[in-house]
Amino acid sequence: MRTTSTRYHKMVIPLLTIVLDEAYKGMEWDADSVQGSVAKSFANLDPKQFLVVKVDGATKELFFFGGRIGFVTFLCNATVAPVLEEKVIASIRSTVSALPSPSQAMVLKSLQSTSLDDEVKEIRGLLYRRYQALKKAMDERNLPYFPFNSAFFVLVRTPNDAEEMRQYLLTQGVGVVSVPSERAIRVSYSTVSVESIPQMINIIADAVDTMS
Repeated sequence: MRTTSTRYHKMVIPLLTIVLDEAYKGMEWDADSVQGSVAKSFANLDPKQFLVVKVDGATKELFFFGGRIGFVTFLCNATVAPVLEEKVIASIRSTVSALPSPSQAMVLKSLQSTSLDDEVKEIRGLLYRRYQALKKAMDERNLPYFPFNSAFFVLVRTPNDAEEMRQYLLTQGVGVVSVPSERAIRVSYSTVSVESIPQMINIIADAVDTMS
């Protein structure tokens, strides 16, 4: 969030900019968590005081991980919209230059597909079953983890150095990401089958026990 009260060419820059990261929108697995986009909750804010920016990960929502295509949506009026659009385009050109054309083409083709909703529902169902299998396996092994209810990752607490744990798990055939600041490892379950998740968790739990 950024605060400012500067005036530029008679246009008031909002006092507060709110950026909503909704890259994993629609992948909230617990019923008691906020479902879908929260952008509508900010729709009635005074546009003279707030600028709300919604960032979507199009390729993540379509399960094309690594595609790196997103959308930026400004909750603003028609007068301000062209100015903001020009600023975003200039920023893209001065930093990443251009997004990958194959990814853009695949996203466009997906959005035009009449079976998209059914396919997304099917894959979300599969990921939800993996989420349930992961939580069950961790609870059965009393594996300490940070609370989570969405996306495809879980942070597991380590008894000592997270990077040491990561390297040890590689020797056991499990790849994770170390998060030293939290003394934890990040475990991804998006591509692990429901049947293989208990085995993966057993390896991690055994490693935690060994290094405790």
